[in-house]
Amino acid sequence: MTNKGDTSVPVLTSRDLVKAHGRTRALRGASAGLHAGEILAVRGPGGSGSTSCAVPTSAV
Repeated sequence: MTNKGDTSVPVLTSRDLVKAHGRTRALRGASAGLHAGEILAVRGPGGSGSTSCAVPTSAV
């Protein structure tokens, strides 16, 4: 899929991410869209799920 300057369409989309460590849910339904030219930061305190959210999409 090419985007050819259409900034209304995200170039990367993550929907309804779920991650659990045993019985503890680190993520439940996290979603984000990244448009051309944007920088997206995910941050939070230790144990908030920010790393669990960023890792699956960082390999793209």
